[in-house]
Amino acid sequence: MPLIDVVFLLLTFFIFSVALMVRADALDVTLPSVSAGEAVERTDVVAVTVLADGSVRVQGDAVGAGELTARAAALANEGTRVLVAADADAPSGALLRVLDALAGAGVEDVGVIGRPED
Repeated sequence: MPLIDVVFLLLTFFIFSVALMVRADALDVTLPSVSAGEAVERTDVVAVTVLADGSVRVQGDAVGAGELTARAAALANEGTRVLVAADADAPSGALLRVLDALAGAGVEDVGVIGRPED
């Protein structure tokens, strides 16, 4: 019986580990380094990514400006936390458009992801 307990414990550990590993490192984004801020431990977040070419993805799905506004309005209604990950080479205008769309839709819980300085 003890071996079964160990197997279940390992299985549970790996399931939770995989669930928590879906972060910006799964995307093709080079995050800028930051020296301030705090680590986020919540898993109930929506990731909005601004790629180096200025294109925007929500949870990995490419979206245009109109669809971003609609998705942002839906997120505001749900009260979901949104984390924005912008590539270090992304145009600042694209990041500002994303933040503007989120603020205009009423999303109140928005964070920006960066890479800790080495």
